Amino acid sequence: MIKDPVFPVQGFFTDARVRAVRAGYAAVLVWLITLVVFMPAAENGFVRWDDNLNFQAGADYRGPPLKQIKWALTSLEGGFYIPVFRLSHAFDYYLWGVSPAGHHFSSILLHACNAALVFFSLIAVFGRGKYANSPFLPAAAAFSALVFALHPLRVEAVAWASSRHNLLSMAFCLLTLLGYMRLRMAADLVSIRKWHILSGGLFAMALLSKPDGIMLPAALIILDLHLFGMAPVREKWTNIFRGKVHFFVMALPLAAVTIYGHKPSFPVYLLGDYGLLNRLAHASWSGVFYVWKTLLPSGLSPLYEMISKPLPWAWPYWFSIMSFSGLSALLIFLARRGYPCALYGWTAYLLLLAPVSGLFRFGYQLTADRYSYLACLPFVFLLTGGILRLGINKYLQLAAQIAVLAALSCFTRNQLQVWRNSESLWARVLAVDPVSSLGHANMGAVLMAGSRKDQVKIGAAAEHYRQALQVRPAAGYIRNNYCLALFYQGRLEEAAKQCLEAIRLLPDYPDAHNNLGLVLYGQGKAEQAAGHYREALRMVPYFTDAYNNLGTVLLSESRGDKAKIAEAAENFRQALRLNPSALAYYNYGNALSLLGLAEKAAGQYRGALLLSPAYAEAHSNLGSMLCVQGKINEAAGHYREALRLKPDYADAHFNLGLILQFKGKKVEAGGHFRETLRINPGYKPAQAALAELMYGP
Repeated sequence: MIKDPVFPVQGFFTDARVRAVRAGYAAVLVWLITLVVFMPAAENGFVRWDDNLNFQAGADYRGPPLKQIKWALTSLEGGFYIPVFRLSHAFDYYLWGVSPAGHHFSSILLHACNAALVFFSLIAVFGRGKYANSPFLPAAAAFSALVFALHPLRVEAVAWASSRHNLLSMAFCLLTLLGYMRLRMAADLVSIRKWHILSGGLFAMALLSKPDGIMLPAALIILDLHLFGMAPVREKWTNIFRGKVHFFVMALPLAAVTIYGHKPSFPVYLLGDYGLLNRLAHASWSGVFYVWKTLLPSGLSPLYEMISKPLPWAWPYWFSIMSFSGLSALLIFLARRGYPCALYGWTAYLLLLAPVSGLFRFGYQLTADRYSYLACLPFVFLLTGGILRLGINKYLQLAAQIAVLAALSCFTRNQLQVWRNSESLWARVLAVDPVSSLGHANMGAVLMAGSRKDQVKIGAAAEHYRQALQVRPAAGYIRNNYCLALFYQGRLEEAAKQCLEAIRLLPDYPDAHNNLGLVLYGQGKAEQAAGHYREALRMVPYFTDAYNNLGTVLLSESRGDKAKIAEAAENFRQALRLNPSALAYYNYGNALSLLGLAEKAAGQYRGALLLSPAYAEAHSNLGSMLCVQGKINEAAGHYREALRLKPDYADAHFNLGLILQFKGKKVEAGGHFRETLRINPGYKPAQAALAELMYGP
């Protein structure tokens, strides 16, 4: 005989009003603890794992309000139609700008709210059964909600800014569940219609956040089987679709849109490419993986890469199939013995996991921690039911609860550090899976970023690309990046081979044409380089780097030809229109100066300095344009600033020396001419100027 459980909060509720108030206090406590544990994530930056595309390179969410709304409502970027997610980041932009801390803080708040919603969902579901008046239900629900919220498997969905859609989808799925519970309890037609509309609207918001919740209606059927388990069989199956038809109607078209949206961006494998056995092996692995990681959250990684197709007879897939089958058989056996709740939970888990289990193949990952955010929700219900069913000594229970939550909090705090920056992220991927091709490729890209003059980092990046290609030799985008690393090492012949191979593998890949243009220009083949830049622009008319690079080639090969200089200027203008960067301003200024438009050129250099005040070359060239306009004192100030930023800048030394010579400061002028010759001993204008100072004209 099972006794009523003894909780450390005996007498927690005494009547309906007190229960409601104290449930609110418990929800606030769950929210607050979750917020405190996850707050360090606000110190993390954006990472090179979609964040660079969504927040740093992508400008759509930063546009005017009408443009933002149009983009959010029409975009299929990444293969998903998720306007709620896109609008949430547009709203964050108005609150926080492009600060990573602001975007992360919003995600932390949303996760804390989800933890509170899990608590209320547990109260709503278990409050309908035999535990409706139990004074111990809120304590069990609060503990279970915290186990869900503080588990390290939740970190990826919270700490990764680009995973906000998982948080939003979960929030609206939980609200849908609460609305559905009210719908089932509605006694009059007006209430039924009201909750029918509200629950449908909430489910639509869940699907428009991310279609992970597409199987929620099927999971609600399992919930009904649990709630109406004591009802006559005929009544149970008569009510099976009650209040859910509108959910299924909304889910089907969004599934079609998702499959359509993924075709151009990620491989959606048909049965011929990714057979039924592969899918079943993959799904079995996924089903076992999240159960195992829930029980033992070690070895978590931002990426579990699938190198080859899962085969049912290969390790570890045969083991996962056996484990999956054995666990399912055990739960069926228990259900037939009168204990169906575990089977209900297992079935609901598999239904919620189905879209991301591998049955429908997208991308290169076997599994992902973020996929557990919604799928593992049934485990929380099982945990709550287990606590309510088992009676444990209150002191032992309190100690166990504190120990579990403390351990989960420590694991989660450590896992948050993985997402601190791009380097820590990909270092973790490679620590868990040393042969991950995507791990090596992205670590190479991280090392390359901002390190074009650091040969040690470039060499390390090249080695990462080489290891990535050993795993995926047909990955054209990795060959393209390897080409760039070789280019910066000065290994031009090898770089050209990698770019040509990348183009062979991906003929419509504009980045490969752009990089091949860099290599060819470095080899002195300017005309061929220009051809590849033009090809890249034909493929992508808004390719800023290709405009800049084509303009640079045309300018360097112009030899005073005004037509070529004008064409170069137009390319720089297009680059500036698309992305008003300091480099684009600087290049456009150079072209205008060669066209004799000193005042306009000076304006472009000033634009470059507004964006990058430490741009020594822009200071020097602005000084030259000011000299043309007769503003030599202002020009001297910019030359001095250029030399402060770049002490070995020969041109700035020489030009400042000329100004000082003109102003009669011969000693100081001579010092700058000597510095010019120290840096560039063969510079004849400096030799002549110094000779004139020393010996006269």
